[in-house]
Amino acid sequence: MILLQEPPRRAPTPGMSLAVRRREDQAHVFQEDDARLATIVRRRLIELGNPQLRYLGVEVLHGRVSLTGQLNRYYLLQVAQNAASSTPGVVDVEIDIRVVRTPELELMAE
Repeated sequence: MILLQEPPRRAPTPGMSLAVRRREDQAHVFQEDDARLATIVRRRLIELGNPQLRYLGVEVLHGRVSLTGQLNRYYLLQVAQNAASSTPGVVDVEIDIRVVRTPELELMAE
């Protein structure tokens, strides 16, 4: 006959609760890193000097950058993608940019 017993329960130690706290804080650390990375990518786009690039949307989630908006040239799309992907800390770049010819964008390009 085999008797199954539960292992004795131990009171939580300070080290165990600290580990749980670290896991809970980890999401907060990712959010701060993502916000900092988004700011760096935005600055890099602005520093390129083209007015259209400064109006692109930049979102970051766990190091993955998402660029959104409209541009009037494919060349500018490539410039934006290169600026984002060459930023330290960026894992991946997702592009959701439409290349369109509109009077507003043409005026910005001049």
